[in-house]
Amino acid sequence: MDRMDGGRSMKWLIVSDTHGLKREVEELKDRYAGKVEAFIHCGDSELHADSPEMKDYLAVEGNCDFPGPIRMKSSVSRVH
Repeated sequence: MDRMDGGRSMKWLIVSDTHGLKREVEELKDRYAGKVEAFIHCGDSELHADSPEMKDYLAVEGNCDFPGPIRMKSSVSRVH
């Protein structure tokens, strides 16, 4: 999508407070893969940072999350 000023818009998928909903977190990735530049989770996923569902999400820990390493890399491809 091009902006009127000639720049390019960025699309991010931002979620929070999914509280252990593994299927829904995975479905969001499947639905928006290739359509957004980043998946961001703003906390309270209640999933471990290394869980398969959290792969590709940039995430921060919420007050309900398990302490541990925060995944800081995403393998989401840029949308052209």
